Amino acid sequence: MVKQVLKFFFLVCITLQAAYSNDHLEEVQQFTYFHNVDQFDTAGIRLGMNAKEAEQQIIAKLQIDRSQVKYDPFPRKNLVTNTKQSNYFTVKKGDIEIHVGLTAAVPFNLKNPMLVSSVRYKMPRTPQNMLNMQKLAFKKYGKPSNGVRITDREFSGYKWCNVVEEKKKWGCLHSTGAKLVLNPPELSMTDLSYHNAVVEYRNKIESSNPIF
Repeated sequence: MVKQVLKFFFLVCITLQAAYSNDHLEEVQQFTYFHNVDQFDTAGIRLGMNAKEAEQQIIAKLQIDRSQVKYDPFPRKNLVTNTKQSNYFTVKKGDIEIHVGLTAAVPFNLKNPMLVSSVRYKMPRTPQNMLNMQKLAFKKYGKPSNGVRITDREFSGYKWCNVVEEKKKWGCLHSTGAKLVLNPPELSMTDLSYHNAVVEYRNKIESSNPIF
């Protein structure tokens, strides 16, 4: 009798676990370490696109009017272009918010002076939005480079990397290559190489040889 009760209890636990897994964010069992994140797109936008192309792509993808694309209202003089340039633009459609970061092209490009260096996609924080975002990310980008289990209350993130931190086997190399980070209800793509190129350019033009 005791064995039958234990067997029944075991079967109930398995059934409940299966039901929970179907309704909650999933745990990745295997990881693909390297991805060509430069070829990923979020809302039609890829890293390295010029500003005009990125604007056209997001308008087509979200089916919005150009007036919904809002550029930085207080552009500053850019060190590379030597003119005032917007460092970002934002788009809102319903409860979706997208922030597109722009960085000057190095070397200077008169035709396409500003390039996409980051894309951040946000939704309201609800269990269903978190689940939907993860499912779409896995379907669109494939299995991540690394990550941990997600629950409704706790999440450490999934990452798709051009270059993985080999020693730790966790995360992407911070300063090398593009990366995509999923932290529902937010998804972000970044590539610090664009920023690093500007820093290197600034260091060159501001440096001088000592004379004494």
